[in-house]
Amino acid sequence: MWQRSEMSAIPSDPAFMARKIFGKELLRQRAAKGWTQHGVGSRLGVHQSLISQWERAIKTPGPGYAERLDEIFGLTAEAVFTTHYHRIVRSVDHRTWNMRWAEDIERQAATLKFWDPLLVTGLLQIPEYAYAIYRQEPGKTSKWVEECVADRLARKAILEKEKPPNVLSLIDEAVLNRPVGGPQTLRNQLEYLLEMTERPNVTIQIVPLSAGCTPGLVCAFGLASLPFDRDVATVESFTEAYVTSDFDMVSRLHVQYDTIRADAHPQSHSISLIKEALQRWKN
Repeated sequence: MWQRSEMSAIPSDPAFMARKIFGKELLRQRAAKGWTQHGVGSRLGVHQSLISQWERAIKTPGPGYAERLDEIFGLTAEAVFTTHYHRIVRSVDHRTWNMRWAEDIERQAATLKFWDPLLVTGLLQIPEYAYAIYRQEPGKTSKWVEECVADRLARKAILEKEKPPNVLSLIDEAVLNRPVGGPQTLRNQLEYLLEMTERPNVTIQIVPLSAGCTPGLVCAFGLASLPFDRDVATVESFTEAYVTSDFDMVSRLHVQYDTIRADAHPQSHSISLIKEALQRWKN
C-alpha cells in the first residue's frame, strides 16, 4: 500500500482544501462549545453523520446550512461559516478540475475505474454527447463550452497509447434510455460504446434498474491506480468536482465501487443490453 507521505506527489485540490478549512473551523467551534457532533446535528435538524462528513471534508454543506451554523454558534455578524462556504464554491472550476484530472492523473494511470449514475462517463463520450451536456450549463459562453469539450475529447489520447490503461466503466441502465442530445446522438453514443467493448483494455458493465438505490446514486466518481501503489479519486456532483488523494476518501470510494459493481451485469450481458437499447432508439 502507498504511504500517506506520498500524497504530496498529487497536486493539492483547492476545493478539497477549502472544505478542510470549513471542517476544521466547525470542529474548533464545536469543541469551544463542548458540543458533540450529535448536538450540532440536532440543532440543525440533521444526522450527526453529516456533521462528521463536513468535518472530514467529504461533503460540502449547502448555503442554508452554512448560515444556520453561523446562527447556532452566534457568528451571524462575522458570517464565518457562510464565508468559508463561498470560498469552497469559488474554488470549484469545472475546466480546471478536468484538466488536472486528465493531465496529472489519467496519463499516469495503469487502471481507471468510473461510475456515473446519470451519464456515459466522460472518457467514453462522443463529441456531440459532450456538447449536449456542456451546453446545458447555465450562464456559460459558447467559448467555454468549446474549450470544455476539447479538453474532454483530448483525454481519449490515453486510449491510443502503446500501453493504454485498463478502463472499467459502470453505467446505470437508465443512461441507455436518456436521449442526451436527442435520439440520434444517443444512437451514435451507444454504437461507440459497443466499439469500445471490442478493446481488450475496456470493460463496460451496466448496473440494472433492479439494483434499486445503489450506494452511488448521489454522484459520479472515478478511481485511478498510479505507479507505486498510489490511488487517486475524482468526485463530480451537480455543485462540485474535485480530485483527492485523501486515504480515507479513496478507500471509501473503492468500497463503494466494489459494492456497485457487485450488482452490475457482466460485460457480455451488458453488451446485449446496449444492443437492445440501440435497436429501440433506431425504431
